[in-house]
Amino acid sequence: MLFLGLESFSRHKCLCKLFLAVPIWRLSVETTLLYPPNLMQLKLFQTRLDEDPMPILGRLLNLRILELFCDSYVREKMKCPHGEFPVLEFLQMPGLHELEDFSIEETVMPNVKTLKIESCYKITRLPDGLLHLEKLQRINLSNVSQKLMNMVSDIPGEDWNRIRLITSYACPLHKNLW
Repeated sequence: MLFLGLESFSRHKCLCKLFLAVPIWRLSVETTLLYPPNLMQLKLFQTRLDEDPMPILGRLLNLRILELFCDSYVREKMKCPHGEFPVLEFLQMPGLHELEDFSIEETVMPNVKTLKIESCYKITRLPDGLLHLEKLQRINLSNVSQKLMNMVSDIPGEDWNRIRLITSYACPLHKNLW
């Protein structure tokens, strides 16, 4: 059983997209064995994960698109560990309201092209690991803290020039004090 009431999807070899919109609270290491082997796109919505999902989701070897929607993760720190997400191209994080610290280690997501951070009001800085994402072409920041927007435009260093050039901003809907 994948989660209470959900059976393993591993036998569904043609299933390449999965959208989960139910509280599951935790992923276990065995979870990756229960997903379809050809899973390319995963969307989580209100799963209310209270442990960092990235070390486990990063083991999904064919995952190209990961979307962590509103309240799919409800903790302050999220870390993409060394060597995970080998083919991921698109990471979207809208509505992770408790997330404050998002970090990316070297050799993670070597193929990511797009990163979208939306309505994550408590994030105040971009991870230094972005500098190692050589294929990154677009960063979209939407409805984030003013502190994050200022950080992106003011951070010194030539390495950050590339990040500034590929970052687009959308004005916050309301003033954030974080």
